[in-house]
Amino acid sequence: MENNIQIIIENIKKSGKYGDTPVFSKSQIEDWEYDLNFQFPEDFKTLVTTLEPEIVNFYFVKPQRHSKKNHYIVFAEWTDDLFAFNEKDLSVVTLLNDNDSGKTWKNFTEWMEYVWNMSNKPINPE
Repeated sequence: MENNIQIIIENIKKSGKYGDTPVFSKSQIEDWEYDLNFQFPEDFKTLVTTLEPEIVNFYFVKPQRHSKKNHYIVFAEWTDDLFAFNEKDLSVVTLLNDNDSGKTWKNFTEWMEYVWNMSNKPINPE
């Protein structure tokens, strides 16, 4: 079965690890789309206007163009890593020290599934 954003949202809800309010409102997303001249993927809009996952050292941030690589729209941070949409194909890239040498995902849903799964792994499985 192919995964989709609704399944991820349901898994987050079942875990109980989410905030009471969504990350962003629909009007905020619309304003940023206009300001950035960029259309966010529907799966991103669905998740961030539905809930806020609770993940240690992880934050969705106000979307903005990367200062050095203008075709990247930064939307999240996890510890020292930035995550951005590649405007060219809507893939998600990891930016390490302003360099796109990190992992890449083909879309937001694939990325969010990875992030959620990584955040729920035990640190010490013993």
